[in-house]
Amino acid sequence: VYKRQGEKSKGYDGSEAAMVSLDLATRWREVAPMARHNRVAAVKALQHFAGPSAKIESFYTDSGRELVAAAKDLEWCHTTSTPYIHHTNGPVERDVRHIEEGSRTFLARAGFDPRWWPLAAECFAMNLNVTPPFEGAATSWEKRNDGEVFPGYILPFGCAIHLRPSDSVSYKHLTLPTNRE
Repeated sequence: VYKRQGEKSKGYDGSEAAMVSLDLATRWREVAPMARHNRVAAVKALQHFAGPSAKIESFYTDSGRELVAAAKDLEWCHTTSTPYIHHTNGPVERDVRHIEEGSRTFLARAGFDPRWWPLAAECFAMNLNVTPPFEGAATSWEKRNDGEVFPGYILPFGCAIHLRPSDSVSYKHLTLPTNRE
Protein backbone atom coordinates (compact mmCIF):
# COMPACT_ATOMS: atom_id res chain seq x y z
CA VAL A 1 0.00 0.00 0.00
CA TYR A 2 1.35 3.40 -0.79
CA LYS A 3 -0.02 6.62 0.60
CA ARG A 4 0.06 9.98 -1.09
CA GLN A 5 0.73 12.89 1.26
CA GLY A 6 -1.10 16.20 1.55
CA GLU A 7 -4.30 17.73 0.23
CA LYS A 8 -2.75 18.32 -3.21
CA SER A 9 -2.22 14.57 -3.55
CA LYS A 10 -5.90 13.65 -3.29
CA GLY A 11 -7.12 11.91 -6.40
CA TYR A 12 -9.94 13.28 -8.53
CA ASP A 13 -12.14 10.64 -6.87
CA GLY A 14 -11.06 11.40 -3.29
CA SER A 15 -8.45 8.63 -3.19
CA GLU A 16 -5.70 9.21 -0.66
CA ALA A 17 -3.90 5.87 -0.99
CA ALA A 18 -3.65 2.90 -3.28
CA MET A 19 -3.09 -0.78 -2.69
CA VAL A 20 -0.68 -2.44 -5.09
CA SER A 21 -1.19 -6.19 -5.42
CA LEU A 22 1.34 -8.49 -7.09
CA ASP A 23 0.88 -12.12 -8.08
CA LEU A 24 4.38 -13.57 -7.74
CA ALA A 25 3.59 -16.53 -10.04
CA THR A 26 2.45 -14.47 -13.05
CA ARG A 27 3.85 -11.01 -12.12
CA TRP A 28 0.28 -9.64 -12.54
CA ARG A 29 0.00 -6.24 -10.89
CA GLU A 30 -3.06 -4.33 -9.93
CA VAL A 31 -3.61 -0.94 -8.33
CA ALA A 32 -6.68 -0.17 -6.24
CA PRO A 33 -7.02 3.51 -5.33
CA MET A 34 -8.87 4.00 -2.07
CA ALA A 35 -10.29 6.94 -0.18
CA ARG A 36 -9.85 5.19 3.16
CA HIS A 37 -7.02 2.98 4.31
CA ASN A 38 -9.17 0.34 6.03
CA ARG A 39 -10.32 -3.29 6.13
CA VAL A 40 -13.41 -2.79 3.95
CA ALA A 41 -11.41 -1.13 1.16
CA ALA A 42 -8.69 -3.78 1.41
CA VAL A 43 -11.22 -6.66 1.15
CA LYS A 44 -12.82 -5.06 -1.90
CA ALA A 45 -9.45 -4.50 -3.59
CA LEU A 46 -8.24 -8.04 -2.87
CA GLN A 47 -11.47 -9.61 -4.12
CA HIS A 48 -11.13 -7.62 -7.35
CA PHE A 49 -7.48 -8.64 -7.70
CA ALA A 50 -8.12 -12.34 -7.09
CA GLY A 51 -11.22 -12.61 -9.25
CA PRO A 52 -14.38 -14.59 -8.55
CA SER A 53 -12.99 -18.12 -8.94
CA ALA A 54 -9.37 -17.85 -7.78
CA LYS A 55 -8.03 -20.06 -5.02
CA ILE A 56 -5.43 -18.09 -3.07
CA GLU A 57 -2.82 -20.47 -1.68
CA SER A 58 -0.73 -17.91 0.16
CA PHE A 59 -1.12 -14.23 0.91
CA TYR A 60 2.01 -12.32 1.93
CA THR A 61 1.90 -8.79 3.39
CA ASP A 62 3.85 -6.28 5.44
CA SER A 63 1.52 -6.88 8.43
CA GLY A 64 -0.64 -3.80 7.81
CA ARG A 65 -3.66 -3.94 10.12
CA GLU A 66 -6.18 -3.58 7.30
CA LEU A 67 -4.46 -6.37 5.33
CA VAL A 68 -4.37 -8.74 8.30
CA ALA A 69 -8.09 -8.11 8.87
CA ALA A 70 -8.87 -8.53 5.14
CA ALA A 71 -7.03 -11.87 5.03
CA LYS A 72 -9.06 -13.06 8.01
CA ASP A 73 -12.34 -11.94 6.38
CA LEU A 74 -11.42 -13.69 3.11
CA GLU A 75 -10.14 -16.78 4.95
CA TRP A 76 -6.80 -16.66 3.12
CA CYS A 77 -3.64 -18.25 4.49
CA HIS A 78 -1.66 -15.20 5.59
CA THR A 79 2.08 -14.85 6.11
CA THR A 80 3.87 -11.62 6.85
CA SER A 81 7.25 -10.03 6.38
CA THR A 82 9.38 -9.09 9.34
CA PRO A 83 8.14 -5.70 10.63
CA TYR A 84 10.49 -2.77 9.97
CA ILE A 85 12.88 -4.94 7.91
CA HIS A 86 12.15 -3.69 4.41
CA HIS A 87 14.39 -6.12 2.53
CA THR A 88 12.12 -9.00 3.61
CA ASN A 89 9.44 -7.43 1.41
CA GLY A 90 11.81 -6.40 -1.40
CA PRO A 91 10.10 -7.61 -4.61
CA VAL A 92 6.77 -6.06 -3.68
CA GLU A 93 8.32 -2.82 -2.40
CA ARG A 94 10.22 -2.51 -5.70
CA ASP A 95 6.99 -2.99 -7.65
CA VAL A 96 5.23 -0.33 -5.57
CA ARG A 97 8.05 2.09 -6.31
CA HIS A 98 8.00 1.18 -10.02
CA ILE A 99 4.25 1.86 -10.21
CA GLU A 100 4.59 5.17 -8.35
CA GLU A 101 7.35 6.32 -10.71
CA GLY A 102 5.52 5.07 -13.80
CA SER A 103 2.33 6.84 -12.73
CA ARG A 104 4.17 10.13 -12.31
CA THR A 105 5.75 9.67 -15.72
CA PHE A 106 2.36 8.95 -17.33
CA LEU A 107 0.90 12.10 -15.75
CA ALA A 108 3.81 14.25 -16.86
CA ARG A 109 3.83 12.88 -20.43
CA ALA A 110 0.06 13.31 -20.78
CA GLY A 111 0.15 16.82 -19.28
CA PHE A 112 -2.45 15.87 -16.69
CA ASP A 113 -2.92 17.45 -13.29
CA PRO A 114 -1.59 15.29 -10.40
CA ARG A 115 -5.11 14.66 -9.09
CA TRP A 116 -5.52 12.10 -11.94
CA TRP A 117 -2.94 9.79 -10.31
CA PRO A 118 -5.51 7.00 -9.58
CA LEU A 119 -6.19 6.54 -13.31
CA ALA A 120 -2.50 6.85 -14.23
CA ALA A 121 -1.53 4.20 -11.67
CA GLU A 122 -4.18 1.74 -12.86
CA CYS A 123 -3.21 2.34 -16.49
CA PHE A 124 0.51 1.88 -15.78
CA ALA A 125 -0.11 -1.41 -13.97
CA MET A 126 -2.29 -2.71 -16.80
CA ASN A 127 0.28 -1.70 -19.41
CA LEU A 128 2.89 -3.68 -17.44
CA ASN A 129 0.54 -6.68 -17.46
CA VAL A 130 0.06 -6.71 -21.24
CA THR A 131 3.64 -5.90 -22.25
CA PRO A 132 6.29 -8.66 -22.26
CA PRO A 133 9.15 -8.04 -19.81
CA PHE A 134 11.61 -8.92 -22.60
CA GLU A 135 11.35 -10.08 -26.21
CA GLY A 136 9.92 -13.56 -26.54
CA ALA A 137 8.63 -13.70 -22.96
CA ALA A 138 5.01 -14.32 -22.05
CA THR A 139 3.11 -11.36 -20.64
CA SER A 140 1.43 -11.42 -17.25
CA TRP A 141 -1.87 -11.32 -19.13
CA GLU A 142 -0.96 -14.51 -21.03
CA LYS A 143 0.18 -16.27 -17.86
CA ARG A 144 -3.02 -15.35 -16.05
CA ASN A 145 -5.30 -16.19 -19.00
CA ASP A 146 -3.96 -19.59 -20.09
CA GLY A 147 -1.81 -18.28 -22.94
CA GLU A 148 -4.51 -16.08 -24.46
CA VAL A 149 -3.02 -12.98 -26.10
CA PHE A 150 -4.36 -9.62 -24.88
CA PRO A 151 -7.26 -8.84 -27.25
CA GLY A 152 -7.21 -5.05 -26.93
CA TYR A 153 -4.99 -2.18 -27.92
CA ILE A 154 -2.13 -0.98 -25.74
CA LEU A 155 -2.70 2.76 -25.58
CA PRO A 156 -0.72 5.46 -23.80
CA PHE A 157 -2.31 7.18 -20.83
CA GLY A 158 -4.17 10.33 -21.80
CA CYS A 159 -4.34 9.64 -25.53
CA ALA A 160 -7.28 11.00 -27.49
CA ILE A 161 -9.62 8.34 -28.81
CA HIS A 162 -12.11 9.04 -31.58
CA LEU A 163 -15.04 6.65 -31.43
CA ARG A 164 -17.47 5.98 -34.21
CA PRO A 165 -20.09 3.73 -32.63
CA SER A 166 -22.61 1.85 -34.67
CA ASP A 167 -26.25 2.87 -34.41
CA SER A 168 -26.89 0.09 -31.89
CA VAL A 169 -24.16 1.18 -29.46
CA SER A 170 -24.69 3.81 -26.80
CA TYR A 171 -21.75 5.43 -25.03
CA LYS A 172 -20.78 8.25 -22.72
CA HIS A 173 -18.04 10.70 -23.60
CA LEU A 174 -15.48 11.54 -20.93
CA THR A 175 -13.12 14.46 -21.25
CA LEU A 176 -10.30 14.69 -18.75
CA PRO A 177 -9.08 18.23 -18.04
CA THR A 178 -5.40 18.99 -18.19
CA ASN A 179 -3.39 21.49 -16.22
CA ARG A 180 -1.28 23.38 -18.76
CA GLU A 181 -1.00 26.66 -16.91
